[in-house]
Amino acid sequence: MLGFDRSSDGRWLAATSSSATGQRLLLFQLRAGSVTELQIEHAGAHVAHAFSPDSARLAVLTELAAPAGAPPARRLSLVELGSLGAEARQLTLEEELALPYQQGLAWSNPGTLQFIGVSPQFPTFFTPHVLSIPASGLSAAQLSELLYPMDPADLIRWFHPLPGGFYVMSNALVFVDASGTLAAPHLQAQALSPTYEYSAHTADGRLLLHAPDLSDDQPATLEASGCERLLAWSSDGQTLLCELEGRLTQLQLSESELSATPLDTPWPAGGVQRSVLSSAGHWSALADDEHGLFLLESGVPPPAEPLLPVSPAEPGWDFAISHDERHLWIQQGGRLSMAGLNTGESAQLTLLSESMAAPAPCAESGLPLPGEWCGAPERAGPVQLRREGRYLAFADASGALTVVDMAAPARRHEPRAQLANECTEHCIQFQ
Repeated sequence: MLGFDRSSDGRWLAATSSSATGQRLLLFQLRAGSVTELQIEHAGAHVAHAFSPDSARLAVLTELAAPAGAPPARRLSLVELGSLGAEARQLTLEEELALPYQQGLAWSNPGTLQFIGVSPQFPTFFTPHVLSIPASGLSAAQLSELLYPMDPADLIRWFHPLPGGFYVMSNALVFVDASGTLAAPHLQAQALSPTYEYSAHTADGRLLLHAPDLSDDQPATLEASGCERLLAWSSDGQTLLCELEGRLTQLQLSESELSATPLDTPWPAGGVQRSVLSSAGHWSALADDEHGLFLLESGVPPPAEPLLPVSPAEPGWDFAISHDERHLWIQQGGRLSMAGLNTGESAQLTLLSESMAAPAPCAESGLPLPGEWCGAPERAGPVQLRREGRYLAFADASGALTVVDMAAPARRHEPRAQLANECTEHCIQFQ
C-alpha cells in the first residue's frame, strides 16, 4: 500500500496500493464494529484523490498511458459517496473529465475543486485552476484559471485552497486571494494554524499572529508575550502552547486577544520535541529525549513523572489525541500503544504493535509543511485517527494495514493490503 487517508466524517478510509499497472485506489467503509472494502475499478493509474469537506464526494484523478513524447492524459472522476449503499462492494469509475493537472488536488468548498496545472494562456507557466462542480456532476462542471503564474522551475512544496483564496509554498509561503490580485507573503512564518486563519512566528519572546491576507512584516493581527518557541496548536485553532526559557505557557485565542496561562511543570520543557494539544485544548502531550512523554490535563497540576519514560532501545516519538478528546495513541520507536482519556483518571496504555517503522523526525523550526511540524495535531504518517468516532488505522514496518476500534482494542480488522515504502503523503486517510 502506498498511502491512506480519511474523510472528514470518518465513514470512509481511502488507500492507494501499487500494482503491475501502477497505483490503484482502495476504499473502505467504516461502520460500528465492521470495516467493508469497496473495490474501485478505474482506467489508468491513480495519481491523486481528495475527499470533499462535507464527505459527500471523492474526486479521483487517474493517468492514462500516452504515446512517446506526448504529455500524459490525466482525467478526473467523481464518486458520489452519499449514493453508495451499505451493500455496495464494487464501483467502476466511468464519467471522466480531462484536466491539465500537475499537483495539489484539493477542495476549497463542497462544490469547488482546485489544483495547480498548466496555464492555457501562458503554457510555459503553472497557474491555480478552479473546477466548479454542481450537484448534477462533472458533465456540467466549469473549469477556470486564476492568473497567478508560477514558474515550473520553482519547486511547489505545498498548495492549499481556501474559500477566500489559497496558500502556496515554494521559495516562501504566500497567500493569494480568490481574485488573484492580492499576494501576501509570510516570510517569517514558523507555523500555520490548523484552521489556516493565521500564520505564526516568534520574535523577542513574543508570539505574533498574522491573518492570511496580511504580510507578516506588517503589525501583527494578535500577539502575546512569553513565547520564544511555539510548541503546538489545537485543531480548532483556539489553543496554543508555547515555551520560554524552559517554562510552558498555554494561550487562548479569541477574536480580539491572546490570553496566557503559565503552566508550572516540575520538569524543564526546553528540550520538548513533539507536542500535541487536543482539539479543544483540554489535554496536551509533550515528549523529549531526556524524560519521556508527559500527559497534561487542563486544570490539573502537571505530573511529576512521564506517562511513558524514555527508552534508549526505542528512539523517536509520534502521537496524537482523537478529535473527541477520548483517546491517545503513542508511537515510541517501533512500539505503538493507545490509551483512553478520562477526566481525573490516570491513562492506562494498551499495546497495539511492536512492529512499527521508527517515526520520521518532525521539524521544530523554519516553516515545515503542516503535516511535518512537531506541533501539528496529527502528522502525516502511517498512523491515522478517524476524525469522528473511535477508529485508528496504522501500517506497520512491513506495510500491513490494521484498523483498530479504540473502544475495544481487541477488535481489529486487517485488510489484505500493504503500504509501500514509497508513500510520502496521504498514506492513510479516513473519509
